[in-house]
Amino acid sequence: MAAQFKVSIAYRPPVAVLALAGELDLATADILAASAKDLIGRGHTHLVMDVTGLRFCDSTGLEAILDAAERAAQAEGSLRLVSVGGVLRRVLEITRPEHPFRPDDLGEGAWSATAFRPAQPSRRVAPPRAGGRALLGRPCGQAPRAASAV
Repeated sequence: MAAQFKVSIAYRPPVAVLALAGELDLATADILAASAKDLIGRGHTHLVMDVTGLRFCDSTGLEAILDAAERAAQAEGSLRLVSVGGVLRRVLEITRPEHPFRPDDLGEGAWSATAFRPAQPSRRVAPPRAGGRALLGRPCGQAPRAASAV
């Protein structure tokens, strides 16, 4: 059975509103991506995504939303999510450092991405090593020696 997903578009100048309904996942993310690309390509650079009807969103769905935000920002526009709740709210809260969306003061469930910052992979950087020794001059894994009294 194919996943059900629908994007309805309404024009409310200066924004285009995309009402999402159903399940946004690997099978349906292309529909959202194509809709956002088409709108932005036709000059509708300020987008509002109403996610009231969104029942499910996986990482591929979130990526489609992030791509739309990036496209809008590149076109000097913006993207706002409204009526964020359930699974999508939880995903946004957990991944907050990795995406540009932040809760708005405009009302319950509104998140904005007005300044798009591409996510930087979080990684732990190990200190540089040279020949099995830390560059600080002591063997790796050993504590610094206590100063001896002369």
